[in-house]
Amino acid sequence: MFVYPAAFVGGNMVTSLHQQSWIVRLSAAQQADARSIGATSFDPMGGRPMRSYLVLPPSIVDDDEAIAVWVARAIEHTRTLPAKKK
Repeated sequence: MFVYPAAFVGGNMVTSLHQQSWIVRLSAAQQADARSIGATSFDPMGGRPMRSYLVLPPSIVDDDEAIAVWVARAIEHTRTLPAKKK
């Protein structure tokens, strides 16, 4: 996605890299938790942030255990979404 590596579940993007950022798809409750640790909105086109996606802060990205937790949360949330039809 966006010419960067991405992971999908049921055709829905879960996580991706974008430029220097690592993004994850999260539920509203998970987003509140992520924002409390410094995550920010993902706005790849400027002025049009992608709902449900946040950019994780460097402190999380630089910590293998922490990033694994957030990616697992993103997978858990994305599994609850309806699969995209081909």
